Amino acid sequence: MTVSCKAPGQQTEASRDVRIVLVGDTMLGRGARLLLRRFGYGFPLRRLKECVKDHDLLIGNLEGPITAYRAPINPNKEYLYRMDPRAAAALADFGFDSLCLANNHAYDHGDMGHLDTVKALEQSGIGHFGTGRNLAEAEAGRVVTVGGMRIGLLGLMEPYGSYADKYDYFATESDAGVAPLNETVASRAIQDMRSRADLVIVWVHWGQNYEGVTEQQRRWARKLAEWGADVVVGHHSHVAQAVEIIDGVPVLHALGNFAFCTRGRFDEAEPHRRYGWVATVVADEQGVKRVELVAIATDNAVVFFEPRPVGSTILQRVFEQINKPFGTKAEFSKNKAVIPVRESPAEQPKTPSEGAVH
Repeated sequence: MTVSCKAPGQQTEASRDVRIVLVGDTMLGRGARLLLRRFGYGFPLRRLKECVKDHDLLIGNLEGPITAYRAPINPNKEYLYRMDPRAAAALADFGFDSLCLANNHAYDHGDMGHLDTVKALEQSGIGHFGTGRNLAEAEAGRVVTVGGMRIGLLGLMEPYGSYADKYDYFATESDAGVAPLNETVASRAIQDMRSRADLVIVWVHWGQNYEGVTEQQRRWARKLAEWGADVVVGHHSHVAQAVEIIDGVPVLHALGNFAFCTRGRFDEAEPHRRYGWVATVVADEQGVKRVELVAIATDNAVVFFEPRPVGSTILQRVFEQINKPFGTKAEFSKNKAVIPVRESPAEQPKTPSEGAVH
């Protein structure tokens, strides 16, 4: 699907910078149900408006279906998420343009729950990508035109554990589901998107919950960059992970949580993992110029379902602790970490060393 997106009063020249804000796992339900009913479904988002206000596109990972349908895909599935249909309007009011559905909760309530999700998003004016009625549709992604630039969005999920053989999650030639992360699908989808878009952003559900970057993530990241991705964005871990620049391609291994309404399982021995990233990709007609990061506190035992941006001191400490093994450098300006991509390529290693792994 291809659409145009332009805020009132914005220029349309392709030469201007385009600001694409990317946020992580979002789920307005579960542990915050009583608060949502009392204060409204936008309650977990209200302290986050400031850090996403300056954008042309706002894209996130929707971690669960929006549906009133309660029958689970499998009653033995350990974690089942579901959002009230009123959540769609709250996400639209917040400003989401598109949401990635390629994750391990999209089909928690089966095909019916997923169809309800698609309907709710479309009725609220929010685009979606990463799933489809068949594999061709799931891997086709979405193209959004803003500022004269065509932004291609692809969503993929790494098959793992029960999702590889127990739960019926992945799209096939004839069955609905999530687009799988494998060499055939990923390379084909990126190459096809390159013919339709000026900038290709690949969203990937991968890695391990509440852990750092795995070597498998890094292997996949190199392949995605080689196949033609301009930006790689990870989710699933629920914690912020490192940023790498691989041959000029920024890889945000995991954005962590955004507004995610569960208690979480954060390790008290690793306090730097209680944060998520709000990432802004700044690009022009020549490609990505830089990535700007804002850190947000996301541990609901601390923020009580109201995640919020943190100050410059905490931001710098969290950034340096997470990124030190990867050698990623940033300039700190107020509450932002700015990572040069095209402007200062000498500051970033072309290919990270094999040993720099958490």
